[in-house]
Amino acid sequence: MDYTKIKQYPTQLSNVFKRFPLPMGFGIFSALYSMFLARTIDIQGFVHDHPKFFIWVITFSALSIFLTTTCKLMQEAKDISPKTGWIITGVSEAVLLALTAGYIANGDLDNLHFIAQSVVWSAIVVLSPLIVPFFKDKDDFPLWNFIGKSTKSFLTSTIITLLFYGAMAALAACASILLLPFHELFFFDMGAISICIVFPILYFASLPNLNEPNENSEVSRYFSNTIHFLFIPVLIVYIFFVYAYAIQVRDLETLGFMALAAVISTILICGILYPGHFKDNFDKAFLKSVPWVTIPLTFISAWGISDIFTDAGPNAHCVTFYIITALIWLLASLIILLVDRIKKKIWWTLASLVITAVIFTFSPLNAFKLSQYTYLHYNSHKNVQWVQDSIARAQSLEEEALITNSIKYFEFGKSYVNTVAVPPNRSTMAMLDTYLNYEQVALQGDTIFFKELPDGNGDTLHITFGIPLSLLKGEDEEKETPKFITLDNGFQTLVLTHAYFKICELDSIRSRGSLKGYWFFK
Repeated sequence: MDYTKIKQYPTQLSNVFKRFPLPMGFGIFSALYSMFLARTIDIQGFVHDHPKFFIWVITFSALSIFLTTTCKLMQEAKDISPKTGWIITGVSEAVLLALTAGYIANGDLDNLHFIAQSVVWSAIVVLSPLIVPFFKDKDDFPLWNFIGKSTKSFLTSTIITLLFYGAMAALAACASILLLPFHELFFFDMGAISICIVFPILYFASLPNLNEPNENSEVSRYFSNTIHFLFIPVLIVYIFFVYAYAIQVRDLETLGFMALAAVISTILICGILYPGHFKDNFDKAFLKSVPWVTIPLTFISAWGISDIFTDAGPNAHCVTFYIITALIWLLASLIILLVDRIKKKIWWTLASLVITAVIFTFSPLNAFKLSQYTYLHYNSHKNVQWVQDSIARAQSLEEEALITNSIKYFEFGKSYVNTVAVPPNRSTMAMLDTYLNYEQVALQGDTIFFKELPDGNGDTLHITFGIPLSLLKGEDEEKETPKFITLDNGFQTLVLTHAYFKICELDSIRSRGSLKGYWFFK
């Protein structure tokens, strides 16, 4: 076993704390603070009465890790003296302390605009290590090398941290079986220690020192071949596939996300190729041609994705504006790749992201105000139509109420009469059980007239009879009616045992009637 590397671990650990004392200090504080909150969050008291205070503490601690890291990297990159570096760090921390305290104290945690602003300025602090230390560089070599090494360090540290937490959790689970069971907060504490302490130590231990010279280093041959012989051919085929799909326009939503994936992939691959491989003729052709082909896809993506939220509410319109903002930034990133005078293409890509986010979140014409304006403007015709429909519905309901109130009901008889006398001069009888429609019933004065066919032989000649209202009982009346009513027109005689009429004076088409009884003929 090689004990030499093991002996180097304490030195590497101490170097991390010497190089990044403040980021590690805030990391340790964040771990302890998380453990404290986990134990007091369910206790009624100060935590529940002052939630903004605890949110501010954890926010300030987390952002301070990135801000102090930025100050240390800037000190290394610009060869700033330790005393000046501490002054810059102290002033930066004081500004962050005041901004976070005032912003969270006066903010509404349920307001979407406040949440969006919080996310944006937090993202600015998180991205500051990639922007501030490389502000005055003439090219992208230092930033490109730093991003590559930082990415490798991040992935390695993440894997080791996960393995460490898994091993500790498995060890605790085995120990809980043999001994007393561990409290569930133990696993939370191990997670806090792994994220806030173990991961930063591993990450900072392999983070490149900006005092070292940054030359035009190249990626490994394996990774270079993967980019050239796998990702680039797939990207080119995929771009042509998106254009073919756009010609058919089967689904705007799907088309929008497909175009967005093509744009993001193009920017990532171009960022990897530039500036590390800019001397290669194929890479030169790729960097000059593919961004031009991809630019129209940003507009296609905006067309497809924004169509999802066209008829939605103001919050969804705000999401649309942020999507369009992101597409504007992607379009600007493609243009940056094509402009020869811009030597710091990667730096300006990151800086333009920050600038775009600030403009569309903190400016007077922010995404929320624009979304409210467009929602009211483009949906005003819908509001007018809704008002017109509401008026029409109200008028219709009013007319319906008037018509309903004008309906009157008349009836007599509740059961069949078993025997009736045959009227004089009548020899033929037929049972009567018929339904009368609106064309057969009418109220004239104090008499209801109805028309009925004399028989069922196809004769279209209607016979008219009239029933005085005095023989019928109204809807709200309580009076006795005869057991049957005899009606005679000289040719036929009707003996009615039951009659029911629904008369609507304002809308005669709603009038109805039904009759039961006997029909006598000569």
